[in-house]
Amino acid sequence: MCWASRRRGLTISLLLVASCQDLARSDANEAPAALPPGSAVGEPPQPQPATSTGGTARAARRPARRHYFAREGTSCVLYTAEDGTRSAVTETPCPDESTLARGERIRLAGKICFRESPEHRAREVPVVCPSVLTALDKPPPSDAGP
Repeated sequence: MCWASRRRGLTISLLLVASCQDLARSDANEAPAALPPGSAVGEPPQPQPATSTGGTARAARRPARRHYFAREGTSCVLYTAEDGTRSAVTETPCPDESTLARGERIRLAGKICFRESPEHRAREVPVVCPSVLTALDKPPPSDAGP
């Protein structure tokens, strides 16, 4: 009786293996469903640029005016750069050396500030915006009365 159950188990195993091989052959012979243009069978799909309008991808819009807080030598300055020109600088008190080392500057980017360091790439990180720098980006108060 033990031999009969082994034989039955072996027969079932062989049938299962044969049916799986038949399924694999039939799947390989079928045409793939809707591959993106320019891609071949077996290659991973290429990512398409994401757009909200469904058109072509556009470059990110960045403001032409940028505000900076920089340590130049022993003093710190505030200035605005626009289209390659630098506005007049305004001297301001410096933070300690651990916040802003000589030659470094803090750039205001929207609501975030980034430290830019020409010598130490590891120091180029988001930082807390100095209040004097965020004040540059605010519109001047209107003189409209009540």
